[in-house]
Amino acid sequence: TNECPLKVPVERTEIIDDIERNGYIFTDGVGTFSSRLRDEICAKMGFRRKFSVMQIRYAGCKGTVSVNPDLDYTEKQMILRKSMHKFISTHDMLELCK
Repeated sequence: TNECPLKVPVERTEIIDDIERNGYIFTDGVGTFSSRLRDEICAKMGFRRKFSVMQIRYAGCKGTVSVNPDLDYTEKQMILRKSMHKFISTHDMLELCK
């Protein structure tokens, strides 16, 4: 059966450049997300432990994001790399799958 995925709104998203030197990409498509977004994901998924990395598909982007404690804790936000962007989409909900 198809379960309706749990959804978390992302309040702010930014796409930034990858780190490139001599034709190599050093970020490997890894973005970051705020602790507040992580905390809401953990609560909705029923996780007792908080994680620091997750794999995502969001608004035409695909890849891995890690918690960045320097991000503003008052917003649920993600910073994604250009290499994570695969196609144009206006879908702005992070859907969670178990």
